Amino acid sequence: MWLGLDLGNSRLKAAHLSPHTSPLVQGEYPLSRPLPKELITGVEGVLVCSTRSEGTTAALLGGLRGRVVRVGDILTEESVGVENYGTPSFGEDRRLHYLGLRKRWSSGSIGVISAGTVWTLSVWNGEDRFVGGALFPGQALVLRGLGGIGKLPHLTHLGDSIGRGMTSSEGIRLGVREGMLGALSQLVERCEEGVSDSIQWVVTGGEADSIPRRTQWVYDSDLLWMGMTPLLEEME
Repeated sequence: MWLGLDLGNSRLKAAHLSPHTSPLVQGEYPLSRPLPKELITGVEGVLVCSTRSEGTTAALLGGLRGRVVRVGDILTEESVGVENYGTPSFGEDRRLHYLGLRKRWSSGSIGVISAGTVWTLSVWNGEDRFVGGALFPGQALVLRGLGGIGKLPHLTHLGDSIGRGMTSSEGIRLGVREGMLGALSQLVERCEEGVSDSIQWVVTGGEADSIPRRTQWVYDSDLLWMGMTPLLEEME
């Protein structure tokens, strides 16, 4: 059994992984504390996906023993159809999303909307070539930015009701939610331009529940872990 770790910008998520089996999601853990013993006991290795710098990632993993493998060291940009992406490199999480998508659909064009701290869109055509994507700030980042401007209220979440914008807080919630969904629709249309067949979209990430469900989209909170499984199978 392996331990899969997803080191995000604000949290750490973990799952127990084994080749040819479904992942066992363990939940989220604070970055400021050592991992619980029951999480790391008996694992033969750790597979790490990180958005952090190499130094910060190494510091966060300092207490772990045994084999530690970084996704970026074994899953290159070229192996997921990405060329000349530039600096910083194509994200490790996006590389795993590709593997998770291809595990579900072996052919055809595929796309993922990952709604996390940063919302990302990524699309691959039927020839397994990355054909574009987009990145824009997630809801938490937008709310944090608005809360630092003048006398605007500092909101930490959008809440269940957006009303009609009759108060400053309602106005922010309405503007952020509807504005982001409008931007998302436009970006999906842009990403679909020039792709010859219909794209199978999957929505994932911590803010995925804020995206209204479409019957033609698939919602999969475990997409990243599903991408780690093929890596373990290759390492056998």
